[in-house]
Amino acid sequence: MALRRRFAFWLALFCLAALWPFPAVRGEEASVRRERALLIGVDDFVTQPSAYPSSTNNVYAMQEMFQSAATPLEKIMFPAEPVSSVEQLTELIRRVFGGAEAGDVSYLYISTHGLYDPENGVEPALLLSDGQTENRLTPKALEAAFDGISGTKVLILDACNSGAFIGKGMTEWDEPPCFLGDDFKVITSSGAREESWYWSVDDQNESGMAGQGSFYFTQALAQSLSAAYGYPADQNRDGCVVLSELYEYLVLNHAASTPQV
Repeated sequence: MALRRRFAFWLALFCLAALWPFPAVRGEEASVRRERALLIGVDDFVTQPSAYPSSTNNVYAMQEMFQSAATPLEKIMFPAEPVSSVEQLTELIRRVFGGAEAGDVSYLYISTHGLYDPENGVEPALLLSDGQTENRLTPKALEAAFDGISGTKVLILDACNSGAFIGKGMTEWDEPPCFLGDDFKVITSSGAREESWYWSVDDQNESGMAGQGSFYFTQALAQSLSAAYGYPADQNRDGCVVLSELYEYLVLNHAASTPQV
């Protein structure tokens, strides 16, 4: 049967998995797989410098990337208010992805500051904050937030030290890393000991729109899977980007830090 080129996010459960897109048999029922995305950007912090407007712009870039899929996602959601607690994030994850079934794919994207400094007793964490209240999201807490969520979970973490969430770039750890099940696929912007860089200009222009800025990893990721750039992550031009291709592309083209999977 003829295959049609289809640029929509998908991860298979074999090897490193097909990521973007998966060629579908012509006439295949669109209802076989449902895809949903939750996009979280944290700009204002209590203990760290503001990243505004970079995380906000990252969310918009990811939204545009998902919206360019030939087969629309069932849901692309980002919260109207900042997420400042693990409980808030867990509630959002279960609200957005709670209806997922075995063949579905759930995408969680987080842009924030990350922490890891074992010499000073700082365990791996991502910061959730609204600028007044700040809490740490640990790998265990993030994995637990997906308890009971069926299907494949794709986590995209853009933060300093984010590789610590999957044990990449660490010389040792007290406990085995999380997300080892076949149902999790994780890509991070940096290794456990690396910073992940961003730029920002927070002055508003005359129209009152937010200033410019982004995280370099998210910028490279969005471009690598963008129709406007010719889907450059599709390195063998077969119409199907696998996670290994995306990883290789980012390692070669994103020099600011080392992506990990």
